[in-house]
Amino acid sequence: MRFTKKITAAILSLVLVLAVGVTCMAAESWGSYFGFDDPNNNHGYEAASGKLTVNNDKAFTATVNTFGWQGVWGGQVKKPVNIAKGSKNIIAFDISSSKIDKYVYIKISTGEDVACAFWLYLQKGKTIKVSKTFTAAAKADTVNFAIGGDAGDRGGIDADGEYRYKVFDQDFKGKGDYATLLAQNFNGNDIATAASEIKVTNFVLAGKPAKAKISKAKALGKGKVKVTWKKVAGANGYQVQVGTKKKTTTKTSYTMKKFKKGKKVSCKVRAYAGNKALYGSWSKAKKVKVK
Repeated sequence: MRFTKKITAAILSLVLVLAVGVTCMAAESWGSYFGFDDPNNNHGYEAASGKLTVNNDKAFTATVNTFGWQGVWGGQVKKPVNIAKGSKNIIAFDISSSKIDKYVYIKISTGEDVACAFWLYLQKGKTIKVSKTFTAAAKADTVNFAIGGDAGDRGGIDADGEYRYKVFDQDFKGKGDYATLLAQNFNGNDIATAASEIKVTNFVLAGKPAKAKISKAKALGKGKVKVTWKKVAGANGYQVQVGTKKKTTTKTSYTMKKFKKGKKVSCKVRAYAGNKALYGSWSKAKKVKVK
């Protein structure tokens, strides 16, 4: 019995040791990969070095000591998602780089099956507000912010090199090709050895909200109408329409004022995801006679 307990204790200890070495812990919202700091990476000297210093469901800060020259995948911040092919979605966040100008690649995919991908150009010290709706071109299980140093010379080296450079040329059409712009940014900012904080806040990745349903629409008197509805899973807020008036709220009820007594008004609600960028369908309308 004692021998069995010792074996069990030893196994539990080993599991705990292995768990500590895993970057994406269950208690954290984001996982990370910095190749220079990974002892299993044979080319670690080419990759980024850093760590996550802020990590929660809606934000992360990647404090990067060096970005390296292994390409964007030398430094990654990612987390699991569940997006169905053909579904309509929104991705929204604020992003900044503290010390250098930097290109960042965002990829939503399952491996090389890409639902959505795009590049951003960050100017040091400035925050970009991103809000992008997309119809998923493939099923996706991961959203990945690729932040490693990329000089535009990884075509044919990385598995997705040609794809991401094609996306780059589409995103920056008219400003120059990927080889020129990435090389200029890489060399002009000494990105291989540069340090910066890549900060993301207010992160949202959500599908189109379900159709809202009104629980009650009631005239309160003095020209007021109160509309109450059921909470919609995944919604960031709601748009309410009474007559021709529209208002937004994060609550599940709203009272509108200054309607003419005796007038009949139609009430309806719809949910939205992100910063009012992706709306669900309007609820079935309910009519109320103003008191």
